[in-house]
Formats: sequence, C-alpha cells, structure tokens
Amino acid sequence: MLQNRAREASGAFLLLLHALVSVGLDVIPPATFLIAFAQTCVYLRLFSLPWSDLDDVCIGVIGVLVKGEWQRIFYGAIEHGDSLHLYYNMVSFIWKGINLEEKVGTVQFVWIIFFLTALTGVLIVGLYYLLGIYVDAIFYRHCGIGFSGVIFALKVLNNVKYPGQSLNIFGVHVTLPSGFLVWFEPLLVQLITGNGSFVGHFAGALAGLIYLGMLKPIFDDMWLLLVEAPRSAVRYLCPCLLPVPYGAILLSAALLATNADFLSTSELKLEAAETSSWTSSLINDGQWHLLLAPVLRCSGRLHLAYTVDTLLGVGYRLERKVGTARFLVDTAILAIVTNVACGLTTHYVLPNYAQITDVSTAQMSHKCFAGPTAILLALKALYGGGRWLRKYPMLFLTVPMPRLVGAMLEIGLIQFVLPDLSTVGHTVGFLAGLMMSYVLPQP
Repeated sequence: MLQNRAREASGAFLLLLHALVSVGLDVIPPATFLIAFAQTCVYLRLFSLPWSDLDDVCIGVIGVLVKGEWQRIFYGAIEHGDSLHLYYNMVSFIWKGINLEEKVGTVQFVWIIFFLTALTGVLIVGLYYLLGIYVDAIFYRHCGIGFSGVIFALKVLNNVKYPGQSLNIFGVHVTLPSGFLVWFEPLLVQLITGNGSFVGHFAGALAGLIYLGMLKPIFDDMWLLLVEAPRSAVRYLCPCLLPVPYGAILLSAALLATNADFLSTSELKLEAAETSSWTSSLINDGQWHLLLAPVLRCSGRLHLAYTVDTLLGVGYRLERKVGTARFLVDTAILAIVTNVACGLTTHYVLPNYAQITDVSTAQMSHKCFAGPTAILLALKALYGGGRWLRKYPMLFLTVPMPRLVGAMLEIGLIQFVLPDLSTVGHTVGFLAGLMMSYVLPQP
C-alpha cells in the first residue's frame, strides 16, 4: 500500500498543483487552502503520523465503538485511499470553500469544518450500526475514510444558504436544481472513484441537514457570545494588540525550539538531505518531507538571530496588511517552491560547472542549499516592488531601494557575515519569490 502510494504521490501532487493554479491561488481563502494543503501532506507522508496503515484510521463500528478509538473520526476524515480519491475531494472542497469561507469568515469556517467532521464521523458509525442490525451483520465490519462526507455536508450548506448554484465536476459546471445536487453527486462520485463510501457521503448530507435544521441557531448564539463580543471588546479597549504578527511569532518560536533541540529534529537536519540525490530521495523514495526539511534549521546562533529578527520585521509589516493566515500560507508555498527550485538547480544545473561555493562537482548533485534565509528572501521578492512593501525590509529597518538592489545587498551582507551559508540558495530563493510575484495576481 505504502509503495503504491509513493508511486502515485508525484501524480497526485501535480494534479493538485494544476488545480490550484487553474483556480488561482489568490482566489482560494486561507483556511480552505490550509485544509487542502494539510490533507495533501498527509497523503504524501511529509511528516510522521500516529498511524501506519489505512486500517488503523478507517471509520466503522468495530474501530470506533468496539475498540473505543474515537480519534478515528478525525484521523479517517483526512486520509485517502488513492490519488484520484484525494484529487477529486480536494478540488471539490476548494470550490465549496471559496464560496462558503468568504461569506462566513475564516475563523467561523474552521469551526464549521471541525464540527461537521465530528458529526459526519458519528453518523457514519451510527449508519453502519443500523445497517448491521436491520440489513446484514457484515456492515459491522465495513468502514470508510476520506473527506467526502464533510464535503457533502458543505454542499448542503451551500445549496440551502445560496440556492440556484451549479455542480462543479473537475472544473465543468453542470446545471441542476439545487435540491438534487446533494443527492446526485454521491452517485457520481461512486461511479468515478469506485472505492468511495456511499454511506459516508449520505452521512455527510445528513450532517449538513442536522446542522442547519437543529444546531445552527444554537452555535450562532454561542459564536456571538464567545467570539464576536470579546473581539469587539479587544478592538475597543486594546487596539494595540491587533497589529501583533502572530504568524511570525509562531514561526520564530518554532525556529528557536528546533535549533535549541527542544523538539525531535532528526528528520530536519540538513545532513539528511545530503545523503542521496535530491530526485532519488524526493521522488523515488517518497521522502517528501525534504521539501520542508531545511526551513527550520540554522547554521549557528548568529544565523538564528538574523533569521528571527528578519522574520519578525517582515511579519510585522506584512501580517497587518495581508492577515496571519495568508502570511503563513504564502510562507509554506514559498518554502516548497524554493526547495524544489534549489533541488533542481543543484542537481541539474550546477554540476555543469567546475567549482561553485567550494563544493566539488561530484558532491554538487547531493547538496541541499535551501534554508530559512532563502525563504525570507523569497517573501521579500513576492511582496516587494510596491506589491505590499514599498521599501525593502532589512532586519527591523526599511531601505528605500528596489527589491532587486536590496536583495543583492542583503545576499552580499549575509555572505560577508555568515560565509558558511550558500549564496546559491539565497539567490534561488529570491528568484523563486520573484517568479511567484508574477504568477500570482496582485492581492
């Protein structure tokens, strides 16, 4: 199973990347993107998981009721059986998230997703239990995985709150009466994927109806009391708290913890990315965590201090303009793009030259140059040039110069102060951010 998953991983990643570019990254709200991105990471095994096999998280009567493993309700929802299952679910979820998240807000959308995931899982177990009693005992052993149930619950919310919409099938709009869409799509998915759980889809539709008919008024009152009222009070009493760069602070804390050995970082060490060629480790061996491996590693205390100082300075100027969620999403995207660009450069381009940055030709294809400063340079390239930053940020200061000149000055300064870092990685990082600034429309 895991070997098949590794072989399918590159195909799933390319399909989702094509879908994201086709839709437009600037159109996808932050929570929708993060949820889709997280489930893709789970499928690609970019990090260690609490389970090793799909049977360990499959949602059913035996796993949940008999064994008492209620965490399956959440674990099973974010797992997928194959690349087509993942691709269809994520594309369908992105279209529904674009419509719903923009109308209810990011925080409330995340709460709705959390609640619908729990309710759908409970209903799946309940339906299998009833089928086992009244139809056949074999249903006690049936189980399902995937985000499809939650997606159909969102479809109910979309159709009831915003009727008259068409069904989107792989980017093609099919016009049907809104009341039929919820019940037509489970049949369609069953025909397309073949291994989809009709019980899971039906449970999701029921969860959406239960939420709208019984629970939504209660949760709306709770939301007003517990979230909106305190938020209004904070805005009135403590307006100084609003510009705090929470995302940059979170990333800085992760950097400090990782480099102080407060966390287990055996998979994050740069040496792990240098033991074999980039293409072999990443694609053939399925070690997709190497896309993010170097991001949290610094060469020493001075490098760590420079990175944290720069990150807080950039985050303070950007987050209050684009929001914390968008800042974190863009940072994750740039980390992946930069590491892919660095891998391709060091594996295919640099071995053609005799000596670069004191690395022999024989070692060139095995090196990994990307680091946190390369990602920060990519951020400055993405948001510079009047996009959001009119002046070039350097540490906590801003310098009135074009982003290209500022980047050249900063790369030279880093090379002078920290000569052990790679100029190649920093240059590739800035160029990757510059490329993304032209790919992504103006926010």
